[in-house]
Amino acid sequence: MDDKSKPKNSEFTEPLFTVTPEAPQDASDKQMMENNLPEQPTTHNKRAIFSTILLFIAAPLIALGLTRYVIRSYEVDGPSMQETLQNQDLLIVNKWPETWAKLTKKQHVPSRHEIIIFDLDEGYGEKRQLVKRVIGLPGERVVVKDNQITIYNNENPNGFNPDKDQSYARPELGTPGEVDVTVGQDEIFACGDNRLNSLDSRYFGPVKMKDVVGELTLRVFPINQIKTF
Repeated sequence: MDDKSKPKNSEFTEPLFTVTPEAPQDASDKQMMENNLPEQPTTHNKRAIFSTILLFIAAPLIALGLTRYVIRSYEVDGPSMQETLQNQDLLIVNKWPETWAKLTKKQHVPSRHEIIIFDLDEGYGEKRQLVKRVIGLPGERVVVKDNQITIYNNENPNGFNPDKDQSYARPELGTPGEVDVTVGQDEIFACGDNRLNSLDSRYFGPVKMKDVVGELTLRVFPINQIKTF
């Protein structure tokens, strides 16, 4: 074949096309384009974000304040309060009366038969928390003899048995020990309901009011034994 019949230039270049958005023709087109832009943060949105961050910071602080000064949960460890409380019962304790007493510098005295949590100083800077029942109040004489407790006060100079007719009492067990003590004005005498197996005021003496943490308000576990006190 004659090469002269071929085109002089056998290479072809495809044309390149660039699409450029048309400029807005009028105000309505411009407004439509602005509406499609990503939304910018507003003052309201910034305030909402700041409030959320503040809430995440404040929530743990509020919870810490509540558990330290108002209410706290405790788990029973041991048999000293049986049959009223069982090992591993989960309790809610009201700490506010003691907190308020410290704030106002006024003494708060738990009621007789109330169940309390208190700190016991074991020496060498070590403390443990115990749960017991209030038996003797400030100024009263407490005598443990002949397997029972007798309280002497101004209203009962001849003495009375604080366990008599109480639902927690277990007369068949009695109250072992030999004690004769007058409770101080800033103290209470506390005993476990299981008198045969309880480390209490019969052995370490009256409890200082400043060592009382709070009063038992509610048992929340086991679920089938929820109870207020």
